[in-house]
Amino acid sequence: MDTIDKLIRFCGYGNFETANVIFLGNEEGLGGGENPKVFEKIREYKKHQLYHEPEQEYIYRSVLIDYRPLPRANESILYSIYEEINDRFSWDQYNLAFKFKSKKVDDYHRVLRTERSKILYNVFNRTAETKVIIGIGDRHTKRRFFEEYYEIVSPFEGMDLGKGKEEIFVGDIRINKETIPVFLSNFFQSGHGIGLQGLRNLSKIIESKLQ
Repeated sequence: MDTIDKLIRFCGYGNFETANVIFLGNEEGLGGGENPKVFEKIREYKKHQLYHEPEQEYIYRSVLIDYRPLPRANESILYSIYEEINDRFSWDQYNLAFKFKSKKVDDYHRVLRTERSKILYNVFNRTAETKVIIGIGDRHTKRRFFEEYYEIVSPFEGMDLGKGKEEIFVGDIRINKETIPVFLSNFFQSGHGIGLQGLRNLSKIIESKLQ
């Protein structure tokens, strides 16, 4: 088993035994834009506060997992290390496989995608602990992912969070006997994302769905 095979089995961050809210990101990384001071604040928060609160105080407990398994700072960076680890690996094929836009994907990368989907399925299921899945960024790809691998109970529909344009997809999937609401959003930041007010509106929509 090489490093790539190990990476596709990495679930993410948080207590997966008790979590009922799953955030689904794109891939492990920092986005390529965090300065040392910001990074240090994040590191201190993770060390001293994150997951240190008594779990019984919270109705909802979250974890983070990424859809694509290979870490990189952002999507424009193509590290050569993965091609050095396994000469079958190709960034072009990897991106095609995880975009669901082309059938011209070779067997190696199709298997990577299938194995990753199995990992995600196991995390989402976990004896039906999951109450909601919230996708962050690249919502069109994530919609294609769920439509490919899951039974759709309610088709994904676009919604406006206040900017006068479609910013999220909302739908329901079935895992075993459970129906799980799925929210697929643009990134949360301002500018190209949904912004603070959009995030507040999204939170209200999610809360109303869970009641």
